[in-house]
Amino acid sequence: MDDGAVQDLAGNGNVEQTFEITSDRTPPTVVSVTSELGGADYTNQQEFDLTIEFSEEIADFDLSGLNFSNATATGSSTADNITFVVTILADDVTTSSHTVGVEVPQNAFTDLAGNSLGNSETYSIEFGDTRPTAVLSSSEPDPTSSGQFEVTLSVTEIFGEPVNGIDAADFSVTGAAITDIDDTANPEFVLTVEPEQEGLISIQLNENALNDAAGNQNEASNEFTITYDTSQPLVSITSAEPDPTNADNFDVTITFTKPVFGFTDSDIVAGNAQLSGFTGSDGGTEFTVTVTPDGDGLVTIDVPQGAAQDAAGNDNEAADTFEITSDRTPPTITAIDRAPGLNDPTNQSEFDIVITFSEEITDFDE
Repeated sequence: MDDGAVQDLAGNGNVEQTFEITSDRTPPTVVSVTSELGGADYTNQQEFDLTIEFSEEIADFDLSGLNFSNATATGSSTADNITFVVTILADDVTTSSHTVGVEVPQNAFTDLAGNSLGNSETYSIEFGDTRPTAVLSSSEPDPTSSGQFEVTLSVTEIFGEPVNGIDAADFSVTGAAITDIDDTANPEFVLTVEPEQEGLISIQLNENALNDAAGNQNEASNEFTITYDTSQPLVSITSAEPDPTNADNFDVTITFTKPVFGFTDSDIVAGNAQLSGFTGSDGGTEFTVTVTPDGDGLVTIDVPQGAAQDAAGNDNEAADTFEITSDRTPPTITAIDRAPGLNDPTNQSEFDIVITFSEEITDFDE
């Protein structure tokens, strides 16, 4: 109202006055909802801050106006009633993960003019803090004689995502070396293992060697063990039968230096004899067989190389040939003669004679 536009009863004019008011019929909006976790899709951080920014000052912001899933809010702060920092606490989870969600719903808050919030915004992230577990296994027979074999590392994690890469330095290994790691099927890995010496091989994935998508570090794996054995079984052939022998048959014992498999009587090579009565079984070290000579003369028994294998698949070395002489022909007297110089007839009261047998005699007695 301008000066002097009106007067009082005494004729005094008014002093100019201006009335001002702001018209605001534009609804406030949520500009952004961001997290201190950045753009991560997964987290193992149970408590974190969200920043909610509005397009203008909010008159009635309150945590009760927000919608939460699998989480609660523990506090909020603002310096200007436009940007609010809300502390989020994810609900506990044990063997899996869950989605933590926060919604700023439409019409939840008003600006200073009383206009209701004109849009809504949501924020979500997958939360889980269960550590990955790892198991080492192999289809390789134990013991093994292979100079190279594969071991599988199976990692179980809660997000269904690959884990970060690993290398040989992440394992504790004795008696062997890891020469390659195939991560094509991550989170399953195939290790190529090359033994360095005979004996026990041990492999274990170290604790905290890998991370899942949220940064959870693994527990140590089981200790995988396997025995590397390239020593061939040795074999000996023995018998309690005297040499030579006149027995119709006799037993021979075949002894290996370690348990063997696949050994049968058909693996035994007999010369001038037949075999029967084979005894022994897979995994044993001692076998017996009955030997029946075909006739007089040298009888031989052989176990060739590769007749049997140990648990690691190593072929036996060839045995030394067992030999024994079979002699079932009775000795005969081929001649009885007077000693040289003995006349016939003789008047000697004592004299020598010569008796000749067909073969060597062991128990001649007058």
